[in-house]
Parts: sequence; structure tokens; C-alpha cells
Amino acid sequence: MQIPTTRFGLLQLKEETFIHFPWGLPGFETLRRYVFLEHGNGPFHWLQSVDDPSVAFLVCSPEVHGLSYQVPRSRLEKLKLENPRDLAILNMVSLEREENTVRFHIRSPLLFNTLSRTAHQWNMEPHEMRKHIVPPAQLNHEDRASMDFIVWRLNGREKGPAPCRSTESSSRDGFGA
Repeated sequence: MQIPTTRFGLLQLKEETFIHFPWGLPGFETLRRYVFLEHGNGPFHWLQSVDDPSVAFLVCSPEVHGLSYQVPRSRLEKLKLENPRDLAILNMVSLEREENTVRFHIRSPLLFNTLSRTAHQWNMEPHEMRKHIVPPAQLNHEDRASMDFIVWRLNGREKGPAPCRSTESSSRDGFGA
């Protein structure tokens, strides 16, 4: 199947490589089919919409910034996930060129059932964050409740020495295609 995209041109993909978001993503509820695309040799990947050529999200594994999640059983059941090893987690990433920063959106991770190729975005309430986010070593336990992003400040092409915390509200691993 040929899929036109604004970033990657015309892609030739098999339908079995599609990832299905049965409920869509917040703000993009009608876009339910995506493909996972590599982005060079680094830690970032693209989640490209099959249904809208102009919609693609930059994503990365939470391990990139030393983060992990304790996913509750109710979330695994929502994905009909029988084996936790079939779970992949990605965070959306945004680039703030004017501020020269990369933001990792940690409050709303994307959860994937790698066997069924279904996924959904887990939008945590602030009280859930303390219980389900295991922060990077450089952040203390109390920071989890107020953190929506981890921000890397960029110095030229190098990332800063450590992520810094942001308490701004958010407006809104990978497996191969």
C-alpha cells in the first residue's frame, strides 16, 4: 500500500505494519492508523499517521532519559496484553528551536502491544505520576508529582549535562515496522 507523507514522501508499506490506536490520540481522535519509522541512527523515531500525511510525532524510549514506568494491570488489560514483555513504551518528543531544547513528554506515554500492534496514550493524572513514574537518578522522588516534561537544553549540537525539570502543563520501545 502506498502512503503519502509530507515529511518522508511516498512510503510503500504493508498493512500488517500498521499500529492501531483504537481511540486515536488526544486531539487526533479520528487518526487511528500509524506506522513506526526509524529516524537515523539516534534514539528518536517517527510515529507517522497513515490517515493524514501531515501528522507525524517524534518519539523515543523513556530509557533515553533514564525514566521507566510501572504500568498498572488496568492499562495492560486495556491493550489486551497478556505478557508484560510484549509491552513497548514510547514518549512523545517536541523540539523547541527558539529555546534550543528538546522536551520529553513523560506524563502521557504511548503504550504498545507489540503482538497485536495496538496502542493507546496513557494520560496520567498528577496523583498517578508519583505511583507510576520511576524518575531518572538525578531527580528525587518528590519531583515525579509535578513533572510533565524532561527538558534537555542544547548547546550547539551537544545536549546539556543533565535533563532539567519543567513543571509546565502538557497540551497534549520501540518495535520495528
